[in-house]
Amino acid sequence: MPRRNNKQQREGSRQNFVLKMKVLDIVHSVVRNLIKWGFFAFAIKAVADALAGKMTFADIVIKVSGILPDDTICKILAGGLVLAVGWAYFERKLRYRVIARQHDLGARYEQIRDPNRSSSRIMPDGRTRPED
Repeated sequence: MPRRNNKQQREGSRQNFVLKMKVLDIVHSVVRNLIKWGFFAFAIKAVADALAGKMTFADIVIKVSGILPDDTICKILAGGLVLAVGWAYFERKLRYRVIARQHDLGARYEQIRDPNRSSSRIMPDGRTRPED
């Protein structure tokens, strides 16, 4: 049987070490996830057991305070939602306008800095292309 030289022995022991470390890393990852998700599942089960068939704090507060979701509260919430959506729409339009105004500056700088650079082909207002 041929004898292995020192270089082959070192390479074999290195590969063995790398394999052991990979196995150890996998075991560590599995144990860590089992502990993390096991604790999470235990906490959810404990909360569900504690609240099963019982009145929650939210039910008690609504009954004690006498606040019921009447028509006025629903209108206020709907109006707030409409305002929030409208604000988001106009904020988005403003962002597109600012990006479109600054697009030429960035493109010129990139062309000066690196003439061989390829374009990302993003639309001038910052949106991605429709075919993407």
